[in-house]
Amino acid sequence: MSFASVPVGQLSAPVLAAAFGTAAVAVTGGGVAALAMLMPLLVPSLRRIEVNRDVD
Repeated sequence: MSFASVPVGQLSAPVLAAAFGTAAVAVTGGGVAALAMLMPLLVPSLRRIEVNRDVD
């Protein structure tokens, strides 16, 4: 997630909480954040990253 999305979320959270309730907004926001953190696991090349620890 981008740092640019943080202010957008902070500005939209009160409006969404007033419309849908704080619990619904908190659970939805947590789900979106968890999904964004887990999405890179779907990219095979990221799962197979090898670290070269050979030091000369």
